[in-house]
Amino acid sequence: MKILKSLVTFIRLGETEISGWIVLVLTVMLTVDATLRYLFRESIPGGPGFSSSLLVVVIFFSLGQVQANKEHIRVEFLIAKLPAKARRYLEIMVHFFSLAFFSILFWKSIDFFIDSFKVREFWAGGLLRVPLYPAKAAMMMGFGLMVIELIKDIVLMLKGKSSSGSSRGLTQSNTFKD
Repeated sequence: MKILKSLVTFIRLGETEISGWIVLVLTVMLTVDATLRYLFRESIPGGPGFSSSLLVVVIFFSLGQVQANKEHIRVEFLIAKLPAKARRYLEIMVHFFSLAFFSILFWKSIDFFIDSFKVREFWAGGLLRVPLYPAKAAMMMGFGLMVIELIKDIVLMLKGKSSSGSSRGLTQSNTFKD
Protein backbone atom coordinates (compact mmCIF):
# COMPACT_ATOMS: atom_id res chain seq x y z
CA MET A 1 0.00 0.00 0.00
CA LYS A 2 2.87 2.35 0.79
CA ILE A 3 4.39 1.71 -2.65
CA LEU A 4 1.08 2.56 -4.34
CA LYS A 5 0.78 5.75 -2.27
CA SER A 6 4.34 6.73 -3.19
CA LEU A 7 3.70 6.01 -6.87
CA VAL A 8 0.51 8.11 -6.90
CA THR A 9 2.32 10.95 -5.11
CA PHE A 10 5.21 10.73 -7.59
CA ILE A 11 2.82 10.86 -10.56
CA ARG A 12 0.81 13.72 -9.04
CA LEU A 13 3.90 15.80 -8.31
CA GLY A 14 5.29 14.99 -11.76
CA GLU A 15 2.10 16.19 -13.41
CA THR A 16 2.23 19.34 -11.28
CA GLU A 17 5.85 19.98 -12.27
CA ILE A 18 5.00 19.48 -15.95
CA SER A 19 2.07 21.90 -15.59
CA GLY A 20 4.35 24.55 -14.11
CA TRP A 21 6.82 24.27 -16.97
CA ILE A 22 4.02 24.37 -19.52
CA VAL A 23 2.72 27.62 -17.98
CA LEU A 24 6.22 29.07 -18.43
CA VAL A 25 6.35 27.89 -22.06
CA LEU A 26 2.88 29.33 -22.70
CA THR A 27 3.88 32.66 -21.20
CA VAL A 28 6.97 32.91 -23.39
CA MET A 29 5.12 31.69 -26.46
CA LEU A 30 2.25 34.16 -26.05
CA THR A 31 4.67 37.02 -25.39
CA VAL A 32 6.64 36.21 -28.54
CA ASP A 33 3.43 35.79 -30.53
CA ALA A 34 2.05 39.15 -29.37
CA THR A 35 5.37 40.84 -30.15
CA LEU A 36 5.49 39.28 -33.63
CA ARG A 37 1.91 40.38 -34.32
CA TYR A 38 2.57 43.91 -33.15
CA LEU A 39 5.91 44.42 -34.90
CA PHE A 40 5.68 42.26 -38.04
CA ARG A 41 1.98 41.46 -38.41
CA GLU A 42 2.87 37.75 -38.26
CA SER A 43 2.19 35.12 -35.66
CA ILE A 44 3.66 31.80 -34.65
CA PRO A 45 2.38 29.14 -37.08
CA GLY A 46 0.13 26.69 -35.22
CA GLY A 47 0.24 28.89 -32.13
CA PRO A 48 -3.46 28.80 -31.24
CA GLY A 49 -3.69 25.01 -31.61
CA PHE A 50 -0.48 24.43 -29.69
CA SER A 51 -1.43 26.80 -26.86
CA SER A 52 -4.94 25.29 -26.63
CA SER A 53 -3.48 21.81 -26.29
CA LEU A 54 -1.01 22.98 -23.67
CA LEU A 55 -3.77 24.66 -21.66
CA VAL A 56 -5.70 21.39 -21.63
CA VAL A 57 -2.63 19.63 -20.23
CA VAL A 58 -2.19 22.26 -17.50
CA ILE A 59 -5.83 22.10 -16.42
CA PHE A 60 -6.19 18.33 -16.30
CA PHE A 61 -2.75 17.63 -14.84
CA SER A 62 -3.65 19.97 -11.96
CA LEU A 63 -6.82 18.14 -10.92
CA GLY A 64 -5.10 15.53 -8.75
CA GLN A 65 -2.87 18.01 -6.94
CA VAL A 66 -5.76 20.35 -6.21
CA GLN A 67 -7.78 17.44 -4.78
CA ALA A 68 -4.82 16.20 -2.73
CA ASN A 69 -4.40 19.67 -1.22
CA LYS A 70 -8.19 20.09 -0.74
CA GLU A 71 -8.13 23.33 -2.68
CA HIS A 72 -11.24 22.91 -4.82
CA ILE A 73 -13.74 25.72 -4.41
CA ARG A 74 -16.16 25.04 -1.57
CA VAL A 75 -19.20 26.88 -0.35
CA GLU A 76 -19.49 26.13 3.35
CA PHE A 77 -21.94 28.65 4.77
CA LEU A 78 -24.67 25.95 5.06
CA ILE A 79 -22.36 23.03 5.82
CA ALA A 80 -20.72 24.91 8.70
CA LYS A 81 -24.09 25.15 10.48
CA LEU A 82 -24.62 21.36 10.49
CA PRO A 83 -23.59 19.14 13.40
CA ALA A 84 -20.23 17.39 12.96
CA LYS A 85 -21.78 13.97 12.33
CA ALA A 86 -24.11 15.31 9.61
CA ARG A 87 -21.19 17.20 8.04
CA ARG A 88 -19.14 14.01 7.93
CA TYR A 89 -21.95 12.04 6.24
CA LEU A 90 -22.51 14.86 3.77
CA GLU A 91 -18.78 14.97 2.95
CA ILE A 92 -18.74 11.21 2.33
CA MET A 93 -21.84 11.46 0.14
CA VAL A 94 -20.37 14.33 -1.88
CA HIS A 95 -17.15 12.38 -2.36
CA PHE A 96 -19.10 9.34 -3.59
CA PHE A 97 -21.01 11.49 -6.09
CA SER A 98 -17.74 13.08 -7.19
CA LEU A 99 -16.17 9.64 -7.56
CA ALA A 100 -19.08 8.47 -9.74
CA PHE A 101 -18.89 11.64 -11.86
CA PHE A 102 -15.12 11.54 -12.39
CA SER A 103 -15.15 7.77 -12.96
CA ILE A 104 -17.58 8.29 -15.85
CA LEU A 105 -15.42 11.11 -17.21
CA PHE A 106 -12.32 8.91 -16.91
CA TRP A 107 -14.03 5.99 -18.63
CA LYS A 108 -15.30 8.15 -21.51
CA SER A 109 -11.96 9.95 -21.85
CA ILE A 110 -10.26 6.60 -22.49
CA ASP A 111 -12.51 6.09 -25.52
CA PHE A 112 -12.04 9.73 -26.49
CA PHE A 113 -8.24 9.33 -26.44
CA ILE A 114 -8.21 5.96 -28.25
CA ASP A 115 -10.44 7.27 -31.06
CA SER A 116 -8.30 10.39 -31.42
CA PHE A 117 -5.08 8.35 -31.47
CA LYS A 118 -6.41 5.84 -34.03
CA VAL A 119 -7.28 8.55 -36.56
CA ARG A 120 -4.27 10.71 -35.61
CA GLU A 121 -6.56 13.67 -34.93
CA PHE A 122 -5.05 17.11 -35.49
CA TRP A 123 -6.16 20.64 -34.74
CA ALA A 124 -7.89 21.98 -37.86
CA GLY A 125 -6.67 25.59 -37.90
CA GLY A 126 -3.24 26.95 -38.64
CA LEU A 127 -0.32 26.04 -40.86
CA LEU A 128 1.17 23.42 -38.57
CA ARG A 129 -0.60 20.16 -37.80
CA VAL A 130 -0.90 20.12 -34.01
CA PRO A 131 -1.93 16.67 -32.74
CA LEU A 132 -4.88 16.58 -30.35
CA TYR A 133 -4.34 13.10 -28.89
CA PRO A 134 -1.60 14.18 -26.43
CA ALA A 135 -4.03 16.69 -24.89
CA LYS A 136 -6.70 13.99 -24.75
CA ALA A 137 -4.19 11.67 -23.08
CA ALA A 138 -3.53 14.39 -20.49
CA MET A 139 -7.27 14.71 -19.92
CA MET A 140 -7.53 10.96 -19.38
CA MET A 141 -4.56 10.96 -16.98
CA GLY A 142 -5.96 13.93 -15.04
CA PHE A 143 -9.34 12.26 -14.61
CA GLY A 144 -7.63 9.01 -13.62
CA LEU A 145 -5.56 10.72 -10.95
CA MET A 146 -8.63 12.54 -9.68
CA VAL A 147 -10.44 9.19 -9.32
CA ILE A 148 -7.49 7.77 -7.37
CA GLU A 149 -7.38 10.82 -5.08
CA LEU A 150 -11.14 10.60 -4.45
CA ILE A 151 -10.87 6.89 -3.59
CA LYS A 152 -8.04 7.69 -1.18
CA ASP A 153 -10.09 10.46 0.43
CA ILE A 154 -13.17 8.23 0.79
CA VAL A 155 -11.10 5.48 2.43
CA LEU A 156 -9.64 8.01 4.86
CA MET A 157 -13.06 9.42 5.68
CA LEU A 158 -14.56 5.97 6.24
CA LYS A 159 -11.67 5.16 8.60
CA GLY A 160 -12.62 8.26 10.56
CA LYS A 161 -9.72 10.43 9.42
CA SER A 162 -11.04 13.70 8.04
CA SER A 163 -10.10 14.41 4.45
CA SER A 164 -12.28 17.43 3.79
CA GLY A 165 -11.24 21.02 3.20
CA SER A 166 -12.73 21.92 6.57
CA SER A 167 -10.08 19.87 8.35
CA ARG A 168 -7.47 22.33 7.13
CA GLY A 169 -9.25 25.17 8.85
CA LEU A 170 -10.44 26.74 5.60
CA THR A 171 -13.89 28.02 6.41
CA GLN A 172 -15.65 31.10 5.18
CA SER A 173 -15.00 32.89 8.45
CA ASN A 174 -11.20 32.68 8.30
CA THR A 175 -10.32 32.27 4.64
CA PHE A 176 -10.31 35.97 3.81
CA LYS A 177 -8.59 37.34 6.89
CA ASP A 178 -5.61 39.63 6.35
